[in-house]
Amino acid sequence: MKQQKQLKLNWLLLGSLLVSTGTSFIWPLTTVYMHDYLQQTLSLAGVVLLIESVVMIVGSYFGGYIFDHLHFHFWLQAALGLSVVSMFLLIFSMAGQLTRFY
Repeated sequence: MKQQKQLKLNWLLLGSLLVSTGTSFIWPLTTVYMHDYLQQTLSLAGVVLLIESVVMIVGSYFGGYIFDHLHFHFWLQAALGLSVVSMFLLIFSMAGQLTRFY
């Protein structure tokens, strides 16, 4: 009999909380940035957020497939590492650009 893969519910809930929190920060920032700095309409900002939501749905589907069929521990660690690296790159690349606004 094949041993079933298990992920504890606490870790799944923590990951879901982090994703939801991150997404809730992205929506207003994207809207304000597109409208105030890029001089685009709020309708276009809404379309961009719609596309982002569709991409998140597709990503969730593929994440579920990876969890069910592949070695999910490796992919969870790889995704977490990639997220941390990209977060720090964004922080340090934006730090130089924010000084131009002030």
